[in-house]
Amino acid sequence: MANTAEWLIAHDNVTTIDELNKELDAFGAETAQGLHRMKCFGIPLFVTFANLNVDDSVLMQTIQGSITFNSAKTSIASINTTGNLTIAVRYYQGDKWGSWNTPMTPIKPPTVQTGVSGTKTNYVYSEGSADNPRTILSAKMWIYQNAGREKFLRFKHWGGANDEAETSYSQVYLPNVWIGGNGLMRWDVYKRLDAFELREQNSTATEVKVVTPIFTTGGTRTLSISAATTAKAGVMTAADRELLNKIKAKLGL
Repeated sequence: MANTAEWLIAHDNVTTIDELNKELDAFGAETAQGLHRMKCFGIPLFVTFANLNVDDSVLMQTIQGSITFNSAKTSIASINTTGNLTIAVRYYQGDKWGSWNTPMTPIKPPTVQTGVSGTKTNYVYSEGSADNPRTILSAKMWIYQNAGREKFLRFKHWGGANDEAETSYSQVYLPNVWIGGNGLMRWDVYKRLDAFELREQNSTATEVKVVTPIFTTGGTRTLSISAATTAKAGVMTAADRELLNKIKAKLGL
């Protein structure tokens, strides 16, 4: 503490910005060099004061804090506004202090993005509830099937546990294919496809009937192949077969 006392100089609290500026302007060649802790409204500010050239009285002040300046940058305008972290420097030459210079770009805290478009100074956060456009989804995803064999794509919310429990998640229904749109094939439709077969059933003396399955709703359809005529091909009728047998008998075949 004894070694730092020479370089750490404490000032009394002032209650107006004008008093703060007057105190800073009063720094001169006789002011102790080092780190000055100044206070305004009870807010601490740290000012480094150095005599760069004793013979020519080239003095320097650097200050840091949540500071704004007047338009000419000759005095401090505020020290208690958010988003204005500033490091500034000024020099005393020719019997007066120059304007404050901010060689470093003022650091402004990022602000929350509230709309669909943001900037490089915005940040986003996750509200963490389902169906909320401000909930961030993680890379943890899986397919869920309910008791009715419907499929859902599920996502864990950002920061949720790496599991498939029904906590901290959102989901989207994966629709089945139908005549109006693409989708997933239902299990019962696949079952009918897998069991696909054609069979002849309930044919008559003049036509052959082939039974085909209906894959979407179940049940069957019937395909009828009619008898051949002199104008088209077809199946042989029972009468045709009887006539053919008679011809074969006559010919002794």
